[in-house]
Amino acid sequence: MQQQFATMDDYWRFDMTELRRELGLSVYSRRRRGPTASAPSAALVGEPIIDKGEPWNCQGRRLLLLLQTFVFFLCLVCYAEEPNRHIFSVTSLLPSTVCTRSTKVSNKASLELVNKHGPCIARNQSNQNTHSLSHIVGRDRARIAYLQSRRSKNLARDGFEQSKAISIPTDAGSVVNGQSDYLIKVGIGSPKQEVYVVMDTGSNIFWTQCKPCTGKCYKQVDPIYDSSKSLKYRAIPCSSSLCDVLSNSGLGQDCEENKCTYRVEYGDETSSSGYLSIERLTIRSASGRSTIAVNDILFGCGQNNSDVLDTESGVMGLDRGPLSFVSQTTRLFQNYFSYCLPTSTSTTGYLTFGKTDGIRNKFIKFTPITTSASTSQFYDIEINGLSVAGQKLNISSTVFTSSGGLGIIDSGTAFTFLPSAAYIALRTAFRRQMTNYKLTRTAELDTCYDFTGVDSVSIPSVSIFFKGGIELPLQPENIMTVVASPSKVCLAFIPTDGSDSGTNFILGNIQQLGMQVVYDVSGGKIGFLPGACN
Repeated sequence: MQQQFATMDDYWRFDMTELRRELGLSVYSRRRRGPTASAPSAALVGEPIIDKGEPWNCQGRRLLLLLQTFVFFLCLVCYAEEPNRHIFSVTSLLPSTVCTRSTKVSNKASLELVNKHGPCIARNQSNQNTHSLSHIVGRDRARIAYLQSRRSKNLARDGFEQSKAISIPTDAGSVVNGQSDYLIKVGIGSPKQEVYVVMDTGSNIFWTQCKPCTGKCYKQVDPIYDSSKSLKYRAIPCSSSLCDVLSNSGLGQDCEENKCTYRVEYGDETSSSGYLSIERLTIRSASGRSTIAVNDILFGCGQNNSDVLDTESGVMGLDRGPLSFVSQTTRLFQNYFSYCLPTSTSTTGYLTFGKTDGIRNKFIKFTPITTSASTSQFYDIEINGLSVAGQKLNISSTVFTSSGGLGIIDSGTAFTFLPSAAYIALRTAFRRQMTNYKLTRTAELDTCYDFTGVDSVSIPSVSIFFKGGIELPLQPENIMTVVASPSKVCLAFIPTDGSDSGTNFILGNIQQLGMQVVYDVSGGKIGFLPGACN
């Protein structure tokens, strides 16, 4: 039935009210104080109207509506994030004192992944300090030298057989996200003895300190694993063909008391040697609702160990070598694993073995692993470009292909290292977009900003491009990191220093924070899904 109106004024009042409803604008209502000559109908008492004061003609009412609509959408634009920029609070980069655990974990083979310096680790961390920036950068450079040594020596050893280790500063106190070490809790033996170990995609063997420590064991927070208390423990005799796996893995092979021995050395002066052994490994899901026991895992029972691991029990190697946990569990998990690194020390992530179901899997973007496991045990990937504020940087393709052109994705390196020419292009473009802020620097990082007194910060977007046309858009926590004080924030990229010949690019863990990183080892590809961890 058609709406009836007492006057033309009532018609326009009704028309504007309906338009405001359709546009999602507020509608006000008031009651008439009494009948008037122009509006005697009781049906109009209490109807929705617009407060109007003086009478308006038809064109005036429509102009008013258009003006209100324009202001409404203008406000939406003002509060929206600018294209190709990120607007965020500096404090959002800082960790909390309270642990926030991930709610995304569903796979029964998902382990909780924690940063060693935060409140999420289930033990007393009162004696643990965050590392200084100089320590982290120094350790990163040693790490790259270690990776390069393994590559250039054709895996002569899982470490520094012919390379000199690099001394690392040991002072502490800075706040830096992505502090190189992410821990998982595993159970060793039967009955199980639980320890925290470092997850490491750039290392081969799984090892832990092991009593009776015939050589030297460093101090660790967890009780040291005692092989004599396990019903499943067996040392591998020298006559076993399993000893040959050590030489195939680039580990030092020897024999002691008819026991096959291993030796692994890292660039930061951490090392472990001991007996190649077999044991049961138990992993408990991050949800705590299920456990998986894996029998007959080859591992290193460390009898003589030196420490720069900050009192952690050992390392779980996840590279493509035959002794890595990934390779040993191929039948169980199909050479497939993924992880989400926590975005701060006060949140948790997860490490998942095996494929997961879910609609979001179709959004994962993959880039190929560019080498075979027979020529490299690392996860080698190829970078071919960078962008800042949506603009692809003018970087010659030869910059990324010189010196062998190989890049590595690595969970144990904090910062991303770029060829010098690529880094300079990135730094220059980034600084041009940041002229509203005070530029500063540290001894290690040359593009930092003092945000003292600044509540909201606007930075340009940054993307990394990989082989296959894959674009990896970075979030603020992947682009910048807090150092020294809550108000000093630096670009989280570093140029290679020329000594890293053969390794042109390292994708560090800061640039992996908060995204799902997928390793389809059998499929020969690495995948990324930004924003999948929150």
